[in-house]
Amino acid sequence: MASAHVESDRSDSDRPAPRRPAAARGLGDRIFRYQLTASGVVVLAIMAGVGLFLLLRAGQALKATGFSFLTTAAWQPDVHHFGIAAVLTGTLLIAAVAVTLSVPLAVGTALFISDVAPRKLRRTLVTMVDARRAATAPGRGSESWSARDPTGKSRV
Repeated sequence: MASAHVESDRSDSDRPAPRRPAAARGLGDRIFRYQLTASGVVVLAIMAGVGLFLLLRAGQALKATGFSFLTTAAWQPDVHHFGIAAVLTGTLLIAAVAVTLSVPLAVGTALFISDVAPRKLRRTLVTMVDARRAATAPGRGSESWSARDPTGKSRV
């Protein structure tokens, strides 16, 4: 019976070491790197601040309701009877449907582009996928504002 292990003609010591490209880092590269790092730190600090603010503001409500906040569907904050069960259920259902539809579509698209599509068509398809992703990004941020009337009240 033949062995499944195939030995190479070359040993590890005969193989050349991988080359590491030496890039000269100029002043512009260093400035860009520091700006990028600072931007990332600022974004993380803002997110931490928002999380802390929400935690502090929600503390009083969570103390009043306890675990029933997650299981109560009624919303009557004046009498301390409120919860997010109805909203949470809808949110989880929408997320499940979105994942169920989008994951197979995304995997199928990626497999088609990488394995099935002719070479000449691949570049066009990749450009179309990238353009679609880039075109919808600003719309996602403005969706919340489009659901408000001029007074700032939600229309949803």
